[in-house]
Amino acid sequence: MLQTPSRAAIYARISSDRDATQVGVDRQAAQCRERIEQEGWLLAGEYIDNNRSAMKGRRPRFQELLADLDGIDVIVCWSADRLYRQTKELEHLVDVLGDTKIAALHSGDVDLSTADGRAIARVLGAFGQRESEKTSERVTDAVRSRVLAGKRHGGPRAFGWEADGTPRDEELNALVWAVKHLDAGGTLGECVREWTSRGLTNKAGGPVTGILVRRSVCNPTLVGMRRHRGQAIQGTGEPVVDLEQWQRVTSKFVSTGRGRPESTLLSGLLICGRCGGKVLGHVRWRKKTGGVEKAYRCFDHHCTSRKRDNLDAAVTEAALDALEHNADRIIASIRPAAVVDPLAPLKAELQALTKMFADGQLSAAVFGPAAEAVQQRIQAAEALPRGSAGAAAQNLVAAGDIRGAWEKSSLGVRRQVLGVIIKNIVLEARRGGGVEIIWR
Repeated sequence: MLQTPSRAAIYARISSDRDATQVGVDRQAAQCRERIEQEGWLLAGEYIDNNRSAMKGRRPRFQELLADLDGIDVIVCWSADRLYRQTKELEHLVDVLGDTKIAALHSGDVDLSTADGRAIARVLGAFGQRESEKTSERVTDAVRSRVLAGKRHGGPRAFGWEADGTPRDEELNALVWAVKHLDAGGTLGECVREWTSRGLTNKAGGPVTGILVRRSVCNPTLVGMRRHRGQAIQGTGEPVVDLEQWQRVTSKFVSTGRGRPESTLLSGLLICGRCGGKVLGHVRWRKKTGGVEKAYRCFDHHCTSRKRDNLDAAVTEAALDALEHNADRIIASIRPAAVVDPLAPLKAELQALTKMFADGQLSAAVFGPAAEAVQQRIQAAEALPRGSAGAAAQNLVAAGDIRGAWEKSSLGVRRQVLGVIIKNIVLEARRGGGVEIIWR
């Protein structure tokens, strides 16, 4: 009786193909075809993800491959790390592949249906993840070095400047006007109308929006600084607006570490009770009402969702009740951990450099520029307005009328207060399920 040849599918992937030539994935696929011919297998299909990272982002052809597994006996790839780059992805493949084998040309064949095969795959996955993380570290270090040297490090241009850092006079003049106008009590809407009347657009040529104005006036480049990984550090450019004036304006806007404005009260505190993932703000279209509905929804798997206004109101009432009845105990318990010196990491970094220099581990030529760079970051951080979440909670309680002070507080202050008295809020996945507040 003749044995039916195995059905083999090719999977090829390359993380970065800036020229979009597909040379890399074509080379991988060609070598995989050679292996299939040598083994006498039947080609069941080719699945190519070009310019797709396995560490982040979607891989549509890979998902199609998994959906077609019923007609595939062997997956042929250039290396096992083309299929999975993280150990958690491997565990998912163990459940999905079943008896389907992996023929990897350069890292060895893998059989996930056996204990030995899974052990080998886990080792390969650990090394693949390590290599990705090391690459990320090298890229991060290179970007940081360029930022500290005052050089651009890629990405889209900022409003007011060209991609190479050259000022755009019309946009920069509008930015200077907006900072002065907002400092004098003006609104974002008035800034939008003024910029539009000047014939300005966003960077893509679209209309000016309040978000564009807000993000642009918060750009530390206006005061000669640079933003790197959420921190404003000393730059090499000349300030175009007064530092104190810029601080007053930016203090009106609450931002995340990356500079994106926060618009929801509970994002960052909510956890899905089924998958344990984050639950974030979401806007959905309701066909019945013909309008949008603001909600919170499980970000990873959409396990659960809640109407935003209802959940905000319920958590706010519980938090205010806790503050009114247990204010002294709550504030006393969070004070030591909440009031943290934001300069502590920088000071520790400088102290470590100094110790290494004293121990002879760093030469003067290396220590001098490194210490100066840290000192500049400390000076830049000292120039920016600072506060603590603990102080926000203490001020709210000290006001006496807690509910009245809450009504007058900004979204940023409310988020800070909730963050120091609430650890997490767990949402049950079922419709109309309960809400569990885990207090600090």
